[in-house]
Amino acid sequence: MEIKAMASEPTDSRQSQTGDQHPSLNLGNVSSLPAVGFISPPAWLDPAPYEFTTVIQEPVLTQQAIPLLPDFDFSFENLASEVLAEQLCLCARTLQAAGCSVVVEVGNPFTWANVTSEAEAWHRNERIASATNLPTIMTILAIVDALRS
Repeated sequence: MEIKAMASEPTDSRQSQTGDQHPSLNLGNVSSLPAVGFISPPAWLDPAPYEFTTVIQEPVLTQQAIPLLPDFDFSFENLASEVLAEQLCLCARTLQAAGCSVVVEVGNPFTWANVTSEAEAWHRNERIASATNLPTIMTILAIVDALRS
């Protein structure tokens, strides 16, 4: 019901409410704002891109790309598959084309599933990064970096 009420309000009223509640979503002049691209899990409604805008203090844009694998079953084999690896790289390139300056992948199993070493996990991250030459962050590897700093 609340969604219906918002949808029937004039556009100016909706934008004002959104900008007041979440300053990072005030889209007045977006060309100068940094954009963070999130690679979300296949066939998953990922709250991470929105949640990020609610905790960061600076205005920022987020964009989301989802691997086109509607029947993905999250088995270890699929998480480590070449098909998924290619889709993650395609998502990164799509986010770059949309204007993102950093690519983030937040799902833990995408980093570690079926790897036998930390080097293999880093290789997954580097493969995505090399598809775009943009900074690429896989959350679990960011934790490893933080522990070592």
